[in-house]
Amino acid sequence: MKHRQFIRNASLCLSLALPLSLLGAGACCGSKSAKDSAGVDEKVKVQPPKDMWAFLPEVVATVGDKQISKADFVKEISVALKIRDGQVVPPEYLKKIVPKVAESMVDKVILLALADKAGVKPTPELVISAFDKMCESMPAQQKVMMENKLKQQGTTFENYKKRMGSDLNAQQGIAIDTYIKNNILSKVTVSDDDAEKFYNEKKSYFKAPESAMVSHILIKPESKTPEAKAAAKAKAENLLKQVRENPKTFGAVAASESTCPSGKRAQGSLGEVKRGQMVPAFEKAVFSMTPNTISEVVETQFGY
Repeated sequence: MKHRQFIRNASLCLSLALPLSLLGAGACCGSKSAKDSAGVDEKVKVQPPKDMWAFLPEVVATVGDKQISKADFVKEISVALKIRDGQVVPPEYLKKIVPKVAESMVDKVILLALADKAGVKPTPELVISAFDKMCESMPAQQKVMMENKLKQQGTTFENYKKRMGSDLNAQQGIAIDTYIKNNILSKVTVSDDDAEKFYNEKKSYFKAPESAMVSHILIKPESKTPEAKAAAKAKAENLLKQVRENPKTFGAVAASESTCPSGKRAQGSLGEVKRGQMVPAFEKAVFSMTPNTISEVVETQFGY
């Protein structure tokens, strides 16, 4: 009888997953777009970030004598959702995921306490040891890709390893995984039948919102007059023609022409976005596109 063991990925594993370049499909004036201005909401520039967390209590959860404060919770969820400083995510979307994040943080507090009691403490050495083991089991081709990616970022395996070792989240994640592996999984086996039964009963656990890697170019009208809107639209259409003739120029055009901060900051890239994070017109355009294509000009309340 075959058996399988299941274990949650540690934060180290997430951190080590170096992103590879992706060409997004787009909305607004270019490649597949979302977040920031046209996407997550350009209220970013006029509303203080705290507004979107107004529904949270000052103490989100209590575990024994330890409290998870609103500030700690916001910091944790912002990292999980990759919310940049100043961005605003619709509260209705946040309210849907807050319970799961809170539950995860409570689990983390409990597991860290159990790990500490068992003598497993978060340390840089623990992370570095896990990193070395991961590298030893990594296929040669994958290791070369990782080395090249690090080289492009101006660093090396050793420097990256040291940086990961100093990351508290990585230390805690590895401490938890080490405790689970040594004290729980070593005593538990799961048959194929048990795994299949769990999957069939809990299919919702394995579903995630549709997402896309996106980039965009935003042309914002100088005023709300019909003339200003027409001028902005005309400029967007001209830029669209330009990037369609040479898609490789999309990032450069975003950097020089986009009125969204993502232009100069990341050549229009908004990273990964999920359904529910963007304004309707923008979301419709993003998720109706074929990957690696450039959209028509899309109008939202933020521009074109």
